[in-house]
Formats: sequence, C-alpha cells, structure tokens
Amino acid sequence: MNRAESHAHVGDANDQWFACADERHVARLSAAREDFTIIPMVQHLRLPDRLDPQGHARGFTLIELMIVVAIIAIIAAVALPSYFGSVRKSRRADAITRISQVQQAQERWRANNATYGTLANTGVPDTVTGGYYTLSVANNTAVAYDVVAQASGAQVSDTNCAFMRAQYISGTITLSSGPTNAYGNAAAANNRCWNR
Repeated sequence: MNRAESHAHVGDANDQWFACADERHVARLSAAREDFTIIPMVQHLRLPDRLDPQGHARGFTLIELMIVVAIIAIIAAVALPSYFGSVRKSRRADAITRISQVQQAQERWRANNATYGTLANTGVPDTVTGGYYTLSVANNTAVAYDVVAQASGAQVSDTNCAFMRAQYISGTITLSSGPTNAYGNAAAANNRCWNR
C-alpha cells in the first residue's frame, strides 16, 4: 500500500468516525483534520461523554446509581427519626390542649356542683383529634380530680409519653407522665412529654 492509498484508507476510517460523533464536535474535528493527518489509531480516540459509538445516549453506570442510593439512605437515616419525633410531639400538644379544655370545663362544672365532674359531665370528647390519645377523668372529689391522656393508635410508639396525667388537688396542679399508668418519668423526660 503506497502513501496515497494509506491516506485514502485513513480518510475512510476518519469519515466513518465523524459520521458517528456528536454533531457539536464535528466542526471542531473537521478543522483539526485539515491541520494534520489522523493516524489509523482513530478508534482509540475518546468519544464524547454519554455517547456510545452509534451516537446514542448511554445510561448511568451501576456505581453512579449505588452512590445515589447511598446518599438517599444517609439522608433518610437522619431525617426520618427527626420527622417522626416532630409528629409525635405535635400529637402530644393536641393531648395537652384537650387536657386544658377538661380543666377549664371542670372549673365551670365545680362552680355549680358540690364535686368535680366526670368526663361526660364536662362535655369534652374522650378522644383527641385523630384518635391518638384517649382521655379519662378519675378520682373526682370536692377538691381534686385527675385528667389522664393515654396514647392510642400510632401514638403508642411514643413509649415514654404513653400516659400523661394532670392531677389537681386543692388548687395545685401536678403534671406527670410515663410509659405506664405508674407515671414514672424523671423530671427531664416529664418536661419533654409536656413540651416544656
């Protein structure tokens, strides 16, 4: 093969490669072709990113997908517990609001009666909106009563605040909470349950 045939053969290979290349690179490569002769190793030139030899767009590699999955997993591991904690806290706030309504209703009832009333006497519903807490009144006498909010449904997962009690005795209100109706939370956990 003489030099002219070799150049013609290289020209054919180059033309095939140029036909496959991305259109935005064709003009730049054509100009480069005029400046020097491309040797027969044209197949070793790097194709533009994300294009296969036929000019079609490629997908993502497995490594790229695994990195994205790992990032999403890390974000979820940090964000989800915080989110669920905020949801439980807002449900506790609903229970606290309902307990306050019972206390106000008890004072209205007591103004006209010899003892504090039952939950039915107060006219306050026995469940919090959404059904996450069930209310009850116990130990109602002329000078005392207890209002208890017990977690139910999805709120049962809020174990340290499953029971919340507002105890009224002769003008003093004591707030307590705990995982059971023994109300055994220490001061810090009790403050967290009552959002203080």
